[in-house]
Amino acid sequence: MRTFLTSLLSWGVLVPAAALCIAPMRHRLRFGMRRTILCALALFAVLLPLTAWLELHFQLPYNALLAPILLLSFGVYHDCLTVHISKSLSVFTLVCSFLSFFSNFANGYDVILNPHSTLDNFSIEAAGFQLALFLSASSLLLLPMAKYGARLIDSFEIRGVWYVTIPVDAIFLGYNLLISPREYETMMVNRVFLFYWLSLVLLLSLLLLLCVLFYNIVDGMMLAAETETRNRVLEMQESQYLKQQHYMEATAEERHNFKQSVRTMRELAEAGDLEALRRYLDAFGASIPSNDVLHICDNRAVNALLNYYAQAAKREGVELNYHVELPERVGASEVDLCGMIGNLLDNAMYACRTLPEGKRWAELNITMPHAGMLCILTSNSFDGTVRRREGRYLSTRHGGIGLASVTATAERYDGEASFRHEGNVFYCDVALLIGKAAPEENSAETAKDG
Repeated sequence: MRTFLTSLLSWGVLVPAAALCIAPMRHRLRFGMRRTILCALALFAVLLPLTAWLELHFQLPYNALLAPILLLSFGVYHDCLTVHISKSLSVFTLVCSFLSFFSNFANGYDVILNPHSTLDNFSIEAAGFQLALFLSASSLLLLPMAKYGARLIDSFEIRGVWYVTIPVDAIFLGYNLLISPREYETMMVNRVFLFYWLSLVLLLSLLLLLCVLFYNIVDGMMLAAETETRNRVLEMQESQYLKQQHYMEATAEERHNFKQSVRTMRELAEAGDLEALRRYLDAFGASIPSNDVLHICDNRAVNALLNYYAQAAKREGVELNYHVELPERVGASEVDLCGMIGNLLDNAMYACRTLPEGKRWAELNITMPHAGMLCILTSNSFDGTVRRREGRYLSTRHGGIGLASVTATAERYDGEASFRHEGNVFYCDVALLIGKAAPEENSAETAKDG
């Protein structure tokens, strides 16, 4: 017969499980790390004794309480986060799958101690062994989950991929629930006990391997997206730099000949030949190449990018207005900044195409109201048709990657991005805390809406 202490130790494994669930979400906690931990401890201080009492008082099987407890835990867990349910459910299922292996290891240990017992009479020694296993496993997995898991949670926004991981993890979890021995004596038949241990070790190794493969594949996808974004920004900047260089080279000869031109104009003026002087001035003005490279702000990367979109807007009949106040050094990754601005302007330009020329316009305002804060505001005309999914706006291109990328980048800088529309005008408001991005992520860039 299970005692209250045995039951309490059995349910105590929820504490290290919660730590593993929180680790990859360390940048996405709604109430901050300290407050979340205190709330979790307070919840477990009430939940664990209550669950142990219910199990013993009503003589309920352990697994009968497991499902509602997990559902309740997930509900509280998801409410404490600022991520989509695809991410929270993926992490939650993975942690449950991992720890179910160690639960079965403890069951195997109990079989060795009490070969004629049953799972309903799980011993206090096995319960203590199970808790020790959970604590040891959580200690080993905590750092990788906090470092590598957080990178994926913060930067990878393709929900379909996150959803795919859930049934895979559920298969491992289901296997562990099915293989748990009810009558320990059945484990002693032939080589059942040996197969039990081998299957647990092999499948746990397979799950770890799948996690490593998943991280490497997704990391490769993010690096490819980051490289594509860098290349695109560099191409835009190169185009503007070449135009600026061409202008400087073209005007160099004019500047060199300017002295001779002034001398000629002086001679014509002294001779009183105003008609000849007028013709010469007209010819001289026409020979000076026009500079279509605008000086919009002091930051060269952003200035080149904005010049690119200014010319694109002219080609597409979009009235694009800038109000940009940026110093030469902003204090944020130029790839992050240019990627975010590029996504916003891409979305605005594409949305303008839904209207006839003459009604297409877009505005971009970038300011730093005080040191450490950067604000990016955009507005543009469109036909009034919006696309939403689960209350979130989708980009007008490629299923919403652009706006999701802007949001993810803003959150990496402890900022936020909000989107709204009023009639035929769409607004994007972004605020960044410069210098607040996590060090390992400061150079990372989410996929840009291409």
